[in-house]
Amino acid sequence: MKIFETFKKNKLRCGCLVILLLITFLVTTLGLVTYLVRRVNLNNSIYLEVTPDMVSAPITDIITEEVFINETKTFGIPDAILTSESRLPSFIRFSNGNLIVNPQKGDNGEYFVKFKINNVSTVYSVKVKNSGVDLESMKGELKSYLNKKGLLDNYGIYVKDLNRGVSTDINGATVFPPASMAKMTMAILIMRDIDAGKYTLDSTYPIQDNLKFNDEDDLGKLPNGNEVPIHTYLERLIEDSNNTAWYHMDAFLGGSYEVVNPRTIDELGVNPLFLNPHIGTANSLGKLFEDLYAANTVTPESRDYLIDLMKNALEWNREGIGLGLPNDVEFANKIGNLWTDADVNFCDSAIVYGKNTNYILIIMNKDIDWDSGKQNLKDLSSIVYSYLDK
Repeated sequence: MKIFETFKKNKLRCGCLVILLLITFLVTTLGLVTYLVRRVNLNNSIYLEVTPDMVSAPITDIITEEVFINETKTFGIPDAILTSESRLPSFIRFSNGNLIVNPQKGDNGEYFVKFKINNVSTVYSVKVKNSGVDLESMKGELKSYLNKKGLLDNYGIYVKDLNRGVSTDINGATVFPPASMAKMTMAILIMRDIDAGKYTLDSTYPIQDNLKFNDEDDLGKLPNGNEVPIHTYLERLIEDSNNTAWYHMDAFLGGSYEVVNPRTIDELGVNPLFLNPHIGTANSLGKLFEDLYAANTVTPESRDYLIDLMKNALEWNREGIGLGLPNDVEFANKIGNLWTDADVNFCDSAIVYGKNTNYILIIMNKDIDWDSGKQNLKDLSSIVYSYLDK
């Protein structure tokens, strides 16, 4: 019996040992396979170190190089072997002892590439940025243009290069009538409510005769009580700057400027930029556009929705800043135009998606007729583009 019991115990131990050996074998094999696959990848791919902290081996040398957007630059690095862990972006490659960098718009940043050079760990810090811009010269040329026409005090201009992170203004804090450009605050507040789940783009609000601007526009022709989706009001508000849409959305948001204006200040951080009282500044509208571009005030989805509406505005609503841009340069804008006894102006605000950089341009004015305003918007826009998008 003792022999039999001993055999059973030893058999159990042997079984456990076999299982343990099998697990060890499988783990070792998996590790070996992973290592071999990784070696293959390392031998056939180029990798990027995101930060110096990620470099495992001690670094004995860090070399900093600078490259500008839309510039091809080659750095000769003989006897170098890439030993990084993360894949390089497409605009950086290493071939035949050369590190070749060809960044495009949006590639701004600092990139760390780790090499072994004669067994010495070396990191190349590649700083990608836009070429320098002389904002003072640009500002001087804009002022000179307006001075020649005797209009310097009639204009407020704000410019922000979104890739370089620099800005300037002319009369940026001076109050001007914003015209329909201030409708953007209303559109953004509506999208904030949608983001918060208060309603959706498909929610409806009835047409009301007392809120019609006239009976001839697309919404004004609809009968009283007709339920219209919120997205239709927004399309008309942005794409063709419809005032009937404006009156209805103001009522929808609370029925009075005492509701909309405080929300503009408290939620959007913009002051002043109102339809009533009819005041705004180039700087305040610039902030509104910057926050929209960065999706600071709405979700990225809502941002994209509004910018898409701006990009698809009716043709006459795009004949401002866009006239001073090359035909192949994309832009999203909201124009403003007044022709009342108290105010006459023709102004525009835009996000320009240039070939080398993106920027915001706000041009406000007062006492400017349509034809003169259109020509001035074209010329001022052309000056800004010639400095920034190079």
